[in-house]
Amino acid sequence: MRRIAITASMLSLLAGGALAQSGPPTKPWDLRKAQAFSNICLSQETGDARGLRVFLQAPGAKPLVVTQVAEGAPMAPQAASGASVTGTAVSFTTAGGETFRGTLSDKALTLSSKRVAKLVLHRRSDAKGFPVCTGAEGQS
Repeated sequence: MRRIAITASMLSLLAGGALAQSGPPTKPWDLRKAQAFSNICLSQETGDARGLRVFLQAPGAKPLVVTQVAEGAPMAPQAASGASVTGTAVSFTTAGGETFRGTLSDKALTLSSKRVAKLVLHRRSDAKGFPVCTGAEGQS
């Protein structure tokens, strides 16, 4: 139950920032070489999507982080600011103002913030669609 409350708080914060954006980016994001980390899944009962996806591209000294929240359906991707990748340490601030810090591994991106104790996003490609939600997905 605590995980659900934490995830709901995180999603509402991120969604608020997504809705506050004044428009699309001035230039398209090229995320073809980015690593994708996600816990987005689809509810078997309703078909609604829920969770978070983070695209991480760290070319040299200027990394790019793009976040995408799914609450019913995936919202528009938002560029994060203040992105830093040093070794396996990652930090960024979402468009909604939430600052995340975490650790990057070959299989997952583990994040935390002042409001979210632990959020595990597994590396994956959602090109074939999102998985069906289980107890752990979309709520980590």
